[in-house]
Formats: sequence, C-alpha cells, structure tokens
Amino acid sequence: MPAPLVLTFVSTVAFAIQLLIFAYLYSSHRVRFFQYLLVSWGAYTLSKGLKVIDVFLLNTDHPSFATEVATVAAVAFTLAAAFAHRWDYRLRGRDVLLGTGAAVLMGLASTNGGDASGHAVDVALGLVQMAAGVLFWPSRVGVTRCRGPDGACERERRGREWARGGRGARPRPDGRRRALLAVPRRGHPVPR
Repeated sequence: MPAPLVLTFVSTVAFAIQLLIFAYLYSSHRVRFFQYLLVSWGAYTLSKGLKVIDVFLLNTDHPSFATEVATVAAVAFTLAAAFAHRWDYRLRGRDVLLGTGAAVLMGLASTNGGDASGHAVDVALGLVQMAAGVLFWPSRVGVTRCRGPDGACERERRGREWARGGRGARPRPDGRRRALLAVPRRGHPVPR
C-alpha cells in the first residue's frame, strides 16, 4: 500500500473517531454552530472515506465527483458553523440550495476542468477554511450577550454578581436582601 494511501486511511479513521466524539458532545451542547460543525465533520469523514474508495475500488489517482462535492460541502458547513458562532447565523432553504449549486459547480470544475481549475478550487477552499478559522477566534470585544438555553444569561449574571460580593441578591418579600449563597459570618446568623 503506498504511503499517501496509508495517510488517507489513517486520517479517515481519525475523522471518524472525532465525529463520534463530537456526536457524543452534541448531546449536551445543543448550540446551532455545534450542529453545523457536526454536519461538517461528517462531510469531512465522508470525503476521506470516498477518497479511500476511489483509490481501492475505482483505481484512480484523482478524486471522483462525489469526493469533491463532499469536500466542498464540508468546508461550506464549517463556514456556516463559524457564521453561526460569531453572528448567530441560521441556514435557510435558499442558502442550502445556493451551497448545493456551488458545491456541484466546484466539484465539476475540480474533476473535469484539469489541473489548473482543480488547483484553483483547492486554493479557494483553503482560503474559506482560513476565514472560518478567523471567525471562530474570540473577538477582542467582550461578550455582549449570553449564548445558551433560556435562563442561562440570568444565571450567569447572578453568578458573576455573587462572586463580586453578592450585590445581586434577590430581594425578599419583606424588602431585605437574600444572598444567593448563604455563608454564615462570625456573629451574624444566616438569613432565611
């Protein structure tokens, strides 16, 4: 077995294991960008698996049309995940249709267009992946809004206020303030 094929097979297995890890983590992190990232990772795994099939079963040195389309779809879903992470982007039907058309066109250009067009598609996909990586990078501006299920922002705010000294404690019906976490102090009873 040639060395490039061994590397492709090993990367396919690695992508599959990471996909299973992401699927396990998704059960407790149901955020939109993570869903898109899970689909993207599945497409990456599919494209690597198709490349192994191209070499073993089809005996070709260049990737097939299906392999190229899966690769473009993986990069597109990575970009969608980055948009969802940064700007709360949501895929719509129109976006999926445009993305499918672009994936088919780029797949055709890569498989039937020759070496120059295949190289251009690869460079474009690399640039899109770098742009997605930049979007996943934390911004310099502090977090202005909370991401998560309902009530998470309020719990996070109360936790920060409690850490600063409990100044955000909830008022009681009699007007006195109740600490979020009652810690008895020397000589002071715990408020009830």
